[in-house]
Amino acid sequence: MGTMLIQAGLESENSPEEWDIQHPEKVCSVHRQYIQAGSQIILTNSFGGISLMLGLHQLGNRVFELNLAAAEIARTEADAADHLVLVINKNSLFV
Repeated sequence: MGTMLIQAGLESENSPEEWDIQHPEKVCSVHRQYIQAGSQIILTNSFGGISLMLGLHQLGNRVFELNLAAAEIARTEADAADHLVLVINKNSLFV
């Protein structure tokens, strides 16, 4: 996910998780590419979606909001797929 978002324009000083709010269409596109390639499981764009990591970008108070947005985006793309796609959010515990 991170590498593909960088290719879509994410810069190293920005939070990938904030892109779920700022650029949801780009995050959707990454999920769609994985699904079109045959993925049956996709991970939400929430790898660093914990208060410690988000705090590095002054987003520590937005943990729930950003993880929820990540899950909603992934679920929307999974529901639109022509095959069963499971969505996994590694941050099931919002710290």
